[in-house]
Amino acid sequence: MRRITCAWWALTFFYLCVMFYLSGRTRLNPALSIFPGEDKLLHFIEYSGLGFLLFRSLTISGLERKPLLTAFLIASLYGGFDEIHQHFVPGRESGWLDFIADAIGSWAGARAGQFLFFFSRPYLR
Repeated sequence: MRRITCAWWALTFFYLCVMFYLSGRTRLNPALSIFPGEDKLLHFIEYSGLGFLLFRSLTISGLERKPLLTAFLIASLYGGFDEIHQHFVPGRESGWLDFIADAIGSWAGARAGQFLFFFSRPYLR
């Protein structure tokens, strides 16, 4: 069980590193956007992945006190720090709407993790 726990935390940490790397890169040409607000959808998807990974890592570690809230708060705080980081990257923008998309995605991902964990729990033992 310890290997599985370490694997989930390693995957979560790797995901955070990839997110940080991508947020430090200059944005592609905005003219290539498929539809307006596309970046908000991408923020939502990216942070729902983080919320899911955090929730799963917390629950598999046995830290089940309030994993949904904890995963949401950690992912949302990281989203806030990421927006501050992007403010200093040339060619990138940061804003409240991006942070809100991050937070909503974090909540959705953590809830999806909770949903999957609830239904798979009998099979984990």
